[in-house]
Amino acid sequence: MTKKKDWLKRPLAELNVMFTNVNGKIDGYQIAYNLNDDWVDRIKLICQTFNTAYTNVVQNRATENEMNKWFDALLNGEPKGSPATAAPTFKPITLPAGAFIGLLDEFREMIRFFKANAAYNLADGENLMIVPPDEGSRNIAEAAPELKVSIDVNGDVSIEYLKEEFSGLELQWRKTGQQMWQFADKSTEKVITFTPSGITSPEKIEVRGVYLWKNNRVGNWSPVYTLTVG
Repeated sequence: MTKKKDWLKRPLAELNVMFTNVNGKIDGYQIAYNLNDDWVDRIKLICQTFNTAYTNVVQNRATENEMNKWFDALLNGEPKGSPATAAPTFKPITLPAGAFIGLLDEFREMIRFFKANAAYNLADGENLMIVPPDEGSRNIAEAAPELKVSIDVNGDVSIEYLKEEFSGLELQWRKTGQQMWQFADKSTEKVITFTPSGITSPEKIEVRGVYLWKNNRVGNWSPVYTLTVG
């Protein structure tokens, strides 16, 4: 018998996709599964709390790297006497009203209750992403990369990620506040560097990436990472 993985033990980026999926679809099961409003509201609150916290924590971790480089430049930067740049700003995190701790344990209990329903079937579990994949397999259609974003010694944007079984990564970037994404690079390397064009002074940009499989995009875009370049 093929061993099954724990459906809830996934990388944070994949959990973020799952919680987004459950939050968007659970209303559609309320009548068939006879779910009361309080139960549906509770599970959606868990999903929304995780999504909000995850997205902002990822951005603040990137800002922490910027802050360390900014502080080092303030102490040791060259040429001496050059104007100091503004310090990177951490993004405040405002959780949904009623947010609470212990999200994963309660979510697991609520899904156990959902699966005990007489109406439950595997197709519904797969649709909600609350079933485990077979050992050694992965749903590449739902995979999203986690990026380690920094500025290298040359001032270029450096992206590090776990390649795993994928062919590579495509990167896009844009200036903060803009809507349109620009192509940055497409590579099979585990560390990718690129220089955003048209930036002559310190400016905030956003970066995202998506896995490649045989040179085609697969899965979901990563979270958006913010950093200062120039």
